[in-house]
Amino acid sequence: MTIHKVRNFLLALTFSFLTLVAVAQPTAERHLSRDSVQVGDSVMLSLRVETQKGAEIYLPQLSDTLGGGLELYLPPYLDTLQYDEKGFVALWRLPLVSYDTGWLAVPDIPLLVMYNGHADTLTTGVSMLYVSYVPFDEKTGELADIREPLAQSITFRELLPWLIALLAALLVALGIYFWLRFRKKTVHVPDAPKDTRPPEEIALSILHDLTQREAWRSPGAKYFYTGVTDALRGYLAATWKIRTLEETTAEILEALRTDTPCTTTHLEQIRQILQRSALVKFARFEPTEMEARTDGGTAVRIVEEIAAQVAQERNKERESLPSEPSLSEQLLTSEEEGK
Repeated sequence: MTIHKVRNFLLALTFSFLTLVAVAQPTAERHLSRDSVQVGDSVMLSLRVETQKGAEIYLPQLSDTLGGGLELYLPPYLDTLQYDEKGFVALWRLPLVSYDTGWLAVPDIPLLVMYNGHADTLTTGVSMLYVSYVPFDEKTGELADIREPLAQSITFRELLPWLIALLAALLVALGIYFWLRFRKKTVHVPDAPKDTRPPEEIALSILHDLTQREAWRSPGAKYFYTGVTDALRGYLAATWKIRTLEETTAEILEALRTDTPCTTTHLEQIRQILQRSALVKFARFEPTEMEARTDGGTAVRIVEEIAAQVAQERNKERESLPSEPSLSEQLLTSEEEGK
């Protein structure tokens, strides 16, 4: 019984070893794309190798001439057909050309396969290739072309620049068309007449409208403070000829302090309104109704008080000027001069 078990074990072990060797043994085969060509025509020699995953396949160093009238017109290149747990299948491709005629032997090209330090040299055999003369063209008296010209189609990549240029030209044409059409329909609107009212009257009209409508409620605080500060800036610029429309709060206050007779009280009130307006417009500050109402009233008083101050200063300037003599005085003076 024991001898029978030992024999079966040895038989199984031997069978497994032979199967493993058979599976692991690399194989190679060759294929010639055509068996007959004309002089100068090309043919592809393919060397297919099957081995295990992880193996390395080497082609011997080949010169441009293989001998027997065959030459390599491009370097050989390797294609991997399969590389997984089942095995490694690769394909060496050798582009060949011949300028001799007759039967030619494509020589055996050995392949070296290395795996786990073990090297195998595979042979692929010899192939026969027939190379014929180029036919003679009786019409022209010259040798005919090796092959007829190929009909080459235009690819999308070649058409793409032309399509882009056509699209760009179309867009430009459409732009010009709509521009001309819009230009014809455009009606010249005359400029609005310039407001000739005094600057204090313009500013007070805007401020009274904002406060009476309670614009801080609707459309909202941002709309209200924008209107208040624009009216105040415009009035100060028109009255004292300073830059206020595009200046910061600090720049406006500095100009008022150094270039105008603005009082300290008015400076402080203007500062509070401008700073609160900046918070509302840029920091999303929500003022109370009392703050908005107070700022609107303060802006009205500032304009009224500065207007009164400016009017008083102008009256003083008129009084300081020498008065012109009356008509009777001028006549008496002329008579005295005549005497």
